Amino acid sequence: MKLRYIYQSVLFIIGLFFILLGFVGLLLPIAPQVPFFIIGAICLMKSSNRIRDCVKQHALYKSIVKNL
Repeated sequence: MKLRYIYQSVLFIIGLFFILLGFVGLLLPIAPQVPFFIIGAICLMKSSNRIRDCVKQHALYKSIVKNL
């Protein structure tokens, strides 16, 4: 149980880091932003059931993320 908590915490931190890199990519024309946002979103969805359920129930993303 403790290992699962550590795993989810690490995924959450990595997800936030990649989302932050995505925002940096929006400001800098050199860095791409889309791959960072995608990786960050996947990490956040794997780290929290609440975030995953929120995204899966959203009408815009429902068909895209139904298999994740």
